[in-house]
Amino acid sequence: MRKNKRIRRKNSTKNILAHNKKYQDNSSRLVFEDPILCAQFLRDYVKIPMLQSVRPEDIEDVTERYLPLFTSEREADTVKRIKIDNEKAIFLISLIEHKTKVDYNVIMKLLRYMCYIWEDFEKEKQAESDRKKEEEEAKHREKGSVSAHKDFKYPPILPIVYFEGSGKWTAVRSLKQRIYLSDIFEQYIPDFTYELIRLHDYSNDQLMEHSDEMSLIMLLNKLQSMADLQGISQVQEYKKDLLKDTPQHLIDIIGMVTTALLNRMSLPQDEIDEVLDLIKERKMPELFECFEKVDVPKMREEIRAEKSKVQEERRQIQVARRQMQAERRQMQSEKEQMQSEKEQMQSEKEQMQSEKEQMQAEKQQLQTEKQQLQNQREELRTKEEALREIIIVDNVCRMFSEGCPADMIGKFLKEDDKKVSIICRIAAECGQDYDAQVVWEKWKKIST
Repeated sequence: MRKNKRIRRKNSTKNILAHNKKYQDNSSRLVFEDPILCAQFLRDYVKIPMLQSVRPEDIEDVTERYLPLFTSEREADTVKRIKIDNEKAIFLISLIEHKTKVDYNVIMKLLRYMCYIWEDFEKEKQAESDRKKEEEEAKHREKGSVSAHKDFKYPPILPIVYFEGSGKWTAVRSLKQRIYLSDIFEQYIPDFTYELIRLHDYSNDQLMEHSDEMSLIMLLNKLQSMADLQGISQVQEYKKDLLKDTPQHLIDIIGMVTTALLNRMSLPQDEIDEVLDLIKERKMPELFECFEKVDVPKMREEIRAEKSKVQEERRQIQVARRQMQAERRQMQSEKEQMQSEKEQMQSEKEQMQSEKEQMQAEKQQLQTEKQQLQNQREELRTKEEALREIIIVDNVCRMFSEGCPADMIGKFLKEDDKKVSIICRIAAECGQDYDAQVVWEKWKKIST
């Protein structure tokens, strides 16, 4: 029965942690998200008399209204509206710095938040004023900017930086220190400071003096080792009835913070589940006794062995990585060589193509010259043929003029009788002043 009960609690706790995984990474945000813890924090650690009597019901979380300003790195920041009387409220900006590295621009981030809050407050009051004026429209009251009125005032804003790092906070606390030439332009530069709550400025005894849920959470966030946790287990008065009247949702939150702490200490999961069971049952003395039973030297030895194993695996990975890098360099070299050969082959191919085109051009030129030579030869042959025919015509005409008949001329010159007869007839038509060239041209027309 006890085992089944523990399993149900274990599963419930795991479900809560799975649903609230962000708390494991930054459990300190819980301080400002929960109104009870936020009220305890303001009463115990912010030395402003007006806030000493603040109640959880006076605190309203308005972070959602300013989400446009938040980045993934600032997702732990919160904005609260705190009622101080029936009509007035102040705003609380909480910037949670859980890293060991200091954010030196935190003052400018606070200024952006403050300006955004004041602008939003002005819009809210403007909307309220417009609604009232619409109700009194019958009285012909004019609408106008509510912030333009002499009696309009903006609400105060309390900026707080909650720093969990063990080192010193070295960022500037004043806006003008972030602006150069501020000594010359001091009167023109808006200035403010912020409340710095550095967790490690408080001793364990100072935190335990308050004996509330907030003190326990801050202690858990402060602890860095199991030895630190065993140190507070010796304080009997602090652990007595510590969670007796604590609301269940705060028990869950303390369980989440404790889980984050024990995970950082590499505690086995079964021991973490046992601790969570004791927290759920509000058994604080048994819880601290459980911490005392933890074998720190053994756990450290196991951690050292695990670290040695991890280092060996890391060394093997580094060797494999270097081998892969060498292979990658060799492959890159081969790839570059192949690329160079490819480029050389491409260059030779282009050169061969150029030579081929040049040879083609020379062949075309030779073909043209050959055609020209053939044309010249044909022209010369034609001229020679014409000259030979003119000589024949001239001999026929000369012999015909001397009285030789056409048949005798044909036999003598060994030419066709019909051809000679036609030439003689043309010569007779031309008369005694015939021209051999003229006779040849007329004979050529007749013969073609």
